[in-house]
Amino acid sequence: ANVIGYWYKDKWLFFRSNVLPFGATASVYGFNRVSRSLHHILCKLLWCPCTCFYDDFPTVSPSSSASVLTKALTAVLNLLGWEHAQVGSKALDFASDFNALGISVQLKQLHRGSFVLANKAGRVERICRMLEAIERAGTISKSAAAEVQGHLNFAGGFFTSKALKFLVASFGRLADLPKTISKDDLRFLCQLAKSMLSSMPPRQYDAKSFTEPILIFTDGAWEAGNASAGAVIYDPSSSTTSVFEVVVPEVLVELWKQDVGDQLICQIEMFAYVTVRYKLCARLLNKVGISWIDNDPARYAVLKGSSDSFSLQALCRVNQQLELEQPSTIWYERVSSYSNPSDGPSRKLVAHTASLLKAQPCDAWVTPDHLIQAIKDLHSKPLSMLHALTNGGQPPVRGVQNSNV
Repeated sequence: ANVIGYWYKDKWLFFRSNVLPFGATASVYGFNRVSRSLHHILCKLLWCPCTCFYDDFPTVSPSSSASVLTKALTAVLNLLGWEHAQVGSKALDFASDFNALGISVQLKQLHRGSFVLANKAGRVERICRMLEAIERAGTISKSAAAEVQGHLNFAGGFFTSKALKFLVASFGRLADLPKTISKDDLRFLCQLAKSMLSSMPPRQYDAKSFTEPILIFTDGAWEAGNASAGAVIYDPSSSTTSVFEVVVPEVLVELWKQDVGDQLICQIEMFAYVTVRYKLCARLLNKVGISWIDNDPARYAVLKGSSDSFSLQALCRVNQQLELEQPSTIWYERVSSYSNPSDGPSRKLVAHTASLLKAQPCDAWVTPDHLIQAIKDLHSKPLSMLHALTNGGQPPVRGVQNSNV
């Protein structure tokens, strides 16, 4: 119990609280210690696969032992004096499909090594209704922007979809400065958000891919006014390593110069990753990968899904559209130039690098025209809608209505 005291009418009053007082400095810290301790007890004593998120403890069990584990969990919680639902709508039995923290977890194929994660029923529809109300009003308040941002943040988690990061960042800015967007741009943003939310597919995971991630190394170079890039890819499913140059389109180089001047290395580094991500779409579908990028601004832009630079923001949007159409689970990591094997092909030393790595040299990768066009469009109109990037850029590649922000 907690004892709370405060001075009132020339004397101290003391109250005993059986719960952690909301707003007290140590409440969160104290609760997390208790919560993690409970998680430790359940895992250590009952040997049950269990996770912990504050006061939620999602647990899985084979169907043959589910009823026994239910009784064991209840017994442990009762012994500890931990109140919990034992009957009613919150006292759910084990099931192959269940909701946890707003996510629908589907385990019907878990015995075959795969499972599905998706947003729970009604979440996307609820966010879309909020967006429609904002669109009709033609204005947005700080509280409304913060509410939408929070819902989008949960809907676009790391394991459900990274495609919504641009939207999360956009509504995050509006939560601070709601007056910085015009009525038309707000409408475009709401329409884009609804389109992307409605296009989010369920995520299917193969357990094997977690132990055999595809390794992606990319690098860019900007020397003497010449832009070049390269990549090294290791695919564990075939135990093959490929090395190739990435051609940097001159039309994009000229566009980037208009945006940032002559220091283009960040744009080239990020372009190298995005176009290679496009090249590997089919191989990365529902797979796990690790991408090494040796330029921090480019890596941060990919991680955050947004940037103050129009050129990097356009590349962020393309990357997230690829994630929307052909989702993957990629971890982005830093690598220094001296340790980056793709430094060689970025300087046109493909054969030499392949020889050192005992890898397969490949033809130079040329980015498709429709992908280049999408990058150009988003550079000046970041709220444009994109369609079918992974299907050859079938028209319309971009929406009919475009923002001029």
